[in-house]
Amino acid sequence: MTHNHLRISGGLAPNAVKNRAIAPLDFTRRALCMKGNYKNPKPKPRCKARVKADVWAVHPYTTGSPAHRPARKANLSVGALPRMTKLIKAANRAGKLKSAKGRTQVWATEFSWDSNKPDPNGLSWNEHTRWVAEAMYLMFKAKVDTMIWFGLRDQDRNGLSFSKTFQSGLYLRGNTLEEDKPKKVIKAFSNPFYAKLGRKGFRYWGRTPDSKRARVKILGRRKGGGGFRKVGSTKANKNGIYSGFIRKRGFTKRGAVRSKISGGPTSVPFRLYKTKDRRQPPFG
Repeated sequence: MTHNHLRISGGLAPNAVKNRAIAPLDFTRRALCMKGNYKNPKPKPRCKARVKADVWAVHPYTTGSPAHRPARKANLSVGALPRMTKLIKAANRAGKLKSAKGRTQVWATEFSWDSNKPDPNGLSWNEHTRWVAEAMYLMFKAKVDTMIWFGLRDQDRNGLSFSKTFQSGLYLRGNTLEEDKPKKVIKAFSNPFYAKLGRKGFRYWGRTPDSKRARVKILGRRKGGGGFRKVGSTKANKNGIYSGFIRKRGFTKRGAVRSKISGGPTSVPFRLYKTKDRRQPPFG
């Protein structure tokens, strides 16, 4: 597939299906003449195959929280994306992948979780918002170059069950486009912010809504109640990315942090408790 002069591989589904589909990491190793485990992939000797692709596309739909790891190491989830990006990096280095752009990128060309509402088996709007912000951070950390959310608005069920349609839109579907209503998750998607608590403070990561340079204030709230106060500041780089560590004692999992973009919006608060994993089908 080509798009804007890019050669994009077909998107790989996240899981193997017996007698029907190969696991995405297994398929990638075979296609690119690579071997070894996901920690130390290497080119196969005497295998001369080469693949031309500017983008290696994956669909890391995750049956659980962003922290979820698949039961099979050859399968994929958002938390297991480093396995794929390391494999593609090794294949680039070994000359198994050829790209006119210099290196083959990894794109998550489909990704989502359904929300409740409307899907009664989806995530609550608060949890949906938190998981999306954390997933965006994990994709950045894994060096995924592009993430494409599925989709802009909830799908029309047209008599189908919730499990057969995507109810993961950033907008709750109305009868017309004008009647669509934004979900809370749209704030995290357009202005993502994530934080992780440590013993001496917390680490944070975010991206500005316009992906440009900006001054950013980091605001903190030590316990569940009370207002947010400035605890630090930073600058977003030319791509709008900012990160850092705030050395502040007294923050616990009951606390929360958020960012304030200079001249722009304030992010959704990210509470400092550790995200728990549980089974959660991405399509509700």
